[in-house]
Amino acid sequence: MDEIALHLEPTTEIKKLCVVKAEMALAHYRLGDVTEAVACARSALDATTAMGFPLGWERLDNVAAELKPSRSQIATEFRTEYAATRPSGKQPSPL
Repeated sequence: MDEIALHLEPTTEIKKLCVVKAEMALAHYRLGDVTEAVACARSALDATTAMGFPLGWERLDNVAAELKPSRSQIATEFRTEYAATRPSGKQPSPL
């Protein structure tokens, strides 16, 4: 992932990073790696928060929803962090 980040340009490319990291989070979760899924989701959250990118928030909504059935502490912590960070409007429930 770091190799991809090296090729990204500011602003426009950070928006792409928001989406790519969120998609990677979903892929890791679907493969059963909750820890890596949350690490990618947190990277996406950081980038999305910095950019205020609407598509990033939409993708993170999907990640939070998919993590919802997980009983792992790290997934619960991420969902809570996400709910607290996401701008008001269409916020998902943290639990």
